[in-house]
Formats: sequence, structure tokens, C-alpha cells
Amino acid sequence: MCIAFPAPILFALLLNEIQSSKFKRVVQTASYLPHFISWIIVSGLCFTMFSSVNGLVNEVLLKLGWITSPLTILTDGGQYWGLAIGTEVWKETGWNAIIFIAAIAGIDSALYEAAQIDGASRLQRVIHVTLPGIKGTIIIMFILALGGLVNGNLDQAMMLGNTVNRDYSEIVNSYVLTVGLKQFRFDYAAAVGLMQSVISVALVFSTNALSRKATGASLY
Repeated sequence: MCIAFPAPILFALLLNEIQSSKFKRVVQTASYLPHFISWIIVSGLCFTMFSSVNGLVNEVLLKLGWITSPLTILTDGGQYWGLAIGTEVWKETGWNAIIFIAAIAGIDSALYEAAQIDGASRLQRVIHVTLPGIKGTIIIMFILALGGLVNGNLDQAMMLGNTVNRDYSEIVNSYVLTVGLKQFRFDYAAAVGLMQSVISVALVFSTNALSRKATGASLY
């Protein structure tokens, strides 16, 4: 979350600084496309790119002499989190940036003009105009994101996880699925799922209360 959450905000800020409207539309549209790609296809792409046997990345690095033996990205548990974060950011950054792009579009252009007249650079305009203008949106999205913190991405865990990296790839949802459907411990799986929901609700309410007290922005 420390990487996946700020990535759409940064992308929206960078996209807003593009002067060419045609190029901006092309970049924005291209950034949406990965969202509609199934995780099954993503896992196939990862296998093609990072497989230790004939994987594109390993083939290139070996030919360049940068490595002496193939990288075991798909089977090394220590590298799973980097793979998971990378694929999540690639797949969802453009789509999640939509709401931040819309929030930026709602900022009064007169504020940018006034800041430019005062001699503010583009970076200063981003810091002192754009970010304060979307602060409420960022806080609300952060609260909602925290609510899903314990859920994880089941599709990603099932597609990229395997018996070798299971200690790293297993999440609560996949654990509940395994316990409930494979071990037939339906009562235990239901209890774990209930606790997961309780923790999510507690995170939302507590974060919302802290945000309302600290910044004045909240869901309710």
C-alpha cells in the first residue's frame, strides 16, 4: 500500500503537467488498458518475461553478461512481494488515477494563474495549489484503501503464488479458501472471514475519526 496508493496520485500529477492535450489523452487511455487484462493473462505475461527457463528478461541479461545464472523471480519467495507490487502498480495505477485526475480538473484555474503571476515554478504550483486542492480526495481514498488492507488481491495471489513461494504469497482470502474448501472446516473459515470484516470496519472507523480530528476531512 505504501507504493500502490501514492502511485496513482503521482501519475495524475504528472499527467496534469502534460501540455499537449492529444498526447495526454493517448497516455491516459493507454494507462487504463492494463486494468481490463485478466490476472490469468498477467500471470502468463510474467511467466514469459521472468521464467528462469527461456524467460525474456533472463535471456537478455544473460546475453548482456549482467548475470551468470538465471534469476528465479517466479519461484523465489523473497522476490514475490516485488513482483506482486510491480504487477499491481502496472495494472491498476492508470485506472485508480481517474478520480484524482477528476479532482485536479475541478481546481479553479485562477489559482494556477495567480501562483504563476507570483513567480511560482511548476513544482511549487503542484505543491501549493494542486496537492491542497485534492487533499480531501486523497484522504477519503486513503480511508477506503485502509478498509481493504487486510483483504488483499485473491486473483493475484492465486495466479502468481505457487507451492515454492506460498509463505510469501498466501493472504487471508486464499487461506480462508484453502481451509474452507480443501479442508472442509467451514466454521473456522467463516470465523476467520468474520474477523477479517471486523478488522476492516475498525480500520475504516478509526482512520476516519483520526482524519476528521486532524484535517477536518472524512467520509462522514
